[in-house]
Amino acid sequence: MAGYAGLERLPLYQNVETSYDNFLTARANLKFGSVTRSLGAVDEEKGIRWSLNGYAYYVQSELFPLLFGEFGWGIALPLDHSSIWLRAAAGQAFGDPETPSAISTSGIRETTGSTTRSQALP
Repeated sequence: MAGYAGLERLPLYQNVETSYDNFLTARANLKFGSVTRSLGAVDEEKGIRWSLNGYAYYVQSELFPLLFGEFGWGIALPLDHSSIWLRAAAGQAFGDPETPSAISTSGIRETTGSTTRSQALP
């Protein structure tokens, strides 16, 4: 959980101006992974991993929850240190998308006058 006050620009985003100066955020996740890799490997070579993630943003007396999940399954190939991974992700954001401080699955949507910008979530 984190709280921000006195904002001119959104934290964790590059130079995105905001029309509000306070907001709270919370997150929780559940992860599982059973993967193998060779000694000194950079990436996993085979296995399965998944995660369920939840974010909540409280801005200007409104709550914007966001839920998403990720799944990956990989198999090793006959060639040394190579593999193929199938990955998928899906999510849903809740709340009125027309609200100036709305959160969407693609990021924080900020409306200032007639300009709308979106930034990816961390």
